[in-house]
Amino acid sequence: MTQSLFAATNFVDDQCRAKTLIQLFPQLHPPRIDHRLWCELLHSLPHTKQEDFCHNLFKLMPIMIELAGPKIYEKTIRTLQTISDQWHRTRVSC
Repeated sequence: MTQSLFAATNFVDDQCRAKTLIQLFPQLHPPRIDHRLWCELLHSLPHTKQEDFCHNLFKLMPIMIELAGPKIYEKTIRTLQTISDQWHRTRVSC
């Protein structure tokens, strides 16, 4: 599984890389998650479609809670608000 994750990080297409990483990560147990791969996954999330973002984030929450504990909720809410604001500005400016 780890080899598949490392291979997915080398995908050139951002959306394809994000989709593959999101599909593979929930199959791992948190103690086995490599920090570099976790960072790669988080950095790839913005490359997913807007309508898929929240669904993907929901799928990753169990891993996020395991890695960061309950404090992740407050940080996630702040991050979602920032992303929502950015999407709103993008839609208005288009």
